Amino acid sequence: MWKTRIGKVNGRLSQLGRWLWGWIQAPNLPVLAGAGILTLGLLMVLLSLKAPWYRVPADIDAAGELVYATAVSEKPLKAIFALGLLTGIGIALYHWFKPIRRGQSLFSIGVLGFLIGLIFAHLVVVDEAALSHQAAWVVSQHDGLTWLGGDIYTAREYEPAGGGLDLMIKDPPQILGVVPLPHRSADLAILHDWFEWMGLGSPFTTFKVKGWGFLMVGSIFVMVGAMATRRSQSDDQLSPALVSFGLRAAGLPVLLFLSFVGTRAWLAAGALQDARALGDNARYAEAAQRIERAMKHLPCIGYDTGLLLQLGLYHYQSRQITPAARYFRAVRLESANLKTQAEAIYASLTNASHEAIRREAHRALFRLGIIDFNSGQETEALRLTEAFIQAFPALPKARYVRFLLAVRLGEVDVAYQCHRDLYTIAKGIGLGEKRAYLSSGHQHLGELAFSQGDYHEAWQQFVYRIQLEK
Repeated sequence: MWKTRIGKVNGRLSQLGRWLWGWIQAPNLPVLAGAGILTLGLLMVLLSLKAPWYRVPADIDAAGELVYATAVSEKPLKAIFALGLLTGIGIALYHWFKPIRRGQSLFSIGVLGFLIGLIFAHLVVVDEAALSHQAAWVVSQHDGLTWLGGDIYTAREYEPAGGGLDLMIKDPPQILGVVPLPHRSADLAILHDWFEWMGLGSPFTTFKVKGWGFLMVGSIFVMVGAMATRRSQSDDQLSPALVSFGLRAAGLPVLLFLSFVGTRAWLAAGALQDARALGDNARYAEAAQRIERAMKHLPCIGYDTGLLLQLGLYHYQSRQITPAARYFRAVRLESANLKTQAEAIYASLTNASHEAIRREAHRALFRLGIIDFNSGQETEALRLTEAFIQAFPALPKARYVRFLLAVRLGEVDVAYQCHRDLYTIAKGIGLGEKRAYLSSGHQHLGELAFSQGDYHEAWQQFVYRIQLEK
């Protein structure tokens, strides 16, 4: 028995020696490149298990550091991938001298990693609705500041030298959604919406971090490298069987994933279509039930402002006293310029148990605060803006509005603190345009220092601005 085992070990060692000698005698550069790509890919997927995959700015702690909200699904998916990675490497090592089996095992690792990356993006955006809504909210506020029709660029047209006393702030959009509402149209435009439903829109891509990037790129490298891990002079050449396995292993799971996403969107779209038809026939209670069913199929649309208003309309018409119905009534009052009555309802809804309605109430109060800001009612604007920041501390436009209020009111220390907070929040936003509001902040601080007679500090702030814009 022992002799048999010793003989097998000696056979393995002899086989390994011949394999190494073959590599030394006849190196093949494409195969060596493939081995290098494979090694790099495996290192990247290993690093992806350590690095975070996704995080959204959520708060600023007492030390001035940014606190992130992370995905609940990240750890379970990392555990699944780690188990698959170890299993795949173990099988590849066991069949190391069987090139086809070895290649299949390594290729499967890449497929698993790539598929888990896609599933993670979808689960974060669609199923972790509160987190993805926070991400969409940050992106919306960032865009409101930085796009060419936003606050920073349009302010340059009429801002007088000497500060922000006459600046106007644009109202934030009343409608906010994480993904486009599902529909059943079959034109080419659906391809863009499909990527959003998969989870690959800006609420995910803006806040994905290097761990997810390592996973996706590393998985592709592993799949490519798995096809070229042996010498071309070997008797067992790259087989059509391996290529066929690769197409099946990569294609079938991706098709299943796309079918899963499409089915969820299709079912939600059907429920919304039924809701519209029922609403048109004044069957409001049934229409509301269909909307709630659609929200179960795609949880993230439960935070879509337009859909919440439609739900509130149906509740209101069927005489149901719900947070959605009260929110709908408040929006109607605001549209009728009955600001005081609308504000009272919004304020009561900030304590609602319905998280989506609670957030919409806070957004509405912030919008009213901006109206106060633009009409010169700084005290009211300050009250509403500070209450909003207390509830949601890591939103860039809210901090910028508070910063401008400090500039208007001559609150030097508050203005500097608000600008530091803007820098802190900007660290968590993976978009280069954030330099626009950071640069504008240095300009306002410089002008504020100049008006206070601190000329050295004014000069320093303009130097910071120039350095930031390089």
